[in-house]
Amino acid sequence: MTYAEYRAMPDDGKRYELVDGVLREMADMPAPTLAHQLVSRGLFRKLDGYVAERKLGQMLYAPVDVYLADDLSYQPDILFVANESRAKLTNDEVIGPPDLVVEIVSPASRNIDRKEKAANYANHGVREYWLVYPDAWIIEVLELKEGKFQLLGRYGEGETVRSEVLAGLEFLAETVFAA
Repeated sequence: MTYAEYRAMPDDGKRYELVDGVLREMADMPAPTLAHQLVSRGLFRKLDGYVAERKLGQMLYAPVDVYLADDLSYQPDILFVANESRAKLTNDEVIGPPDLVVEIVSPASRNIDRKEKAANYANHGVREYWLVYPDAWIIEVLELKEGKFQLLGRYGEGETVRSEVLAGLEFLAETVFAA
C-alpha cells in the first residue's frame, strides 16, 4: 500500500501506521496506560512551553501522521517541527522528518520503538529521537550523527535532561514522571 492509498481510505475511527507498505493497525497494540498518558502530558507541557515561549516552531502530539516516504508513515507520541525545518505542516499531516520525535516505550512497543522506528527515523533524517520509559523513569536522548543515532544522554531521577535540537532546554527527569 502507498501513503496516498492509505490517506484515501475512509475514516473508520481506527489509528494506523504504514511500514514498508504494510498497514499496521494501532489497535494491535494495547491501549496506552495511565502512566503513559501522564508522562506524555507532562513531557508535552515541558517541551511545548519551552518551544512556544521562544517561538521555535510547533510541538504536536498523537495522533498525527508523519509522512516519511511513500511506504512509511508513523504517528509518534510527541514531535517537534522547527520553524526552519525540512518538514512541512499541512492541514492533515507532517510531510518530512520532524526535528525531534518522542516515543513513550511500553513493553509491547519496545522492539518497534528501539529498533524499527529508530532505524527509520534515522534513515529519514529525524535529528533527535527520545525514548521515554515510564516504568523505569528513564529518558534516552539520541542524536543523529553521520546517519545514525548516538546516545546523547540517558537521564534518570536527579539528572537533568538536555537536548541539542532544543538548545538550552533543561529539566529534571523525574518532573515528567511524577504525577
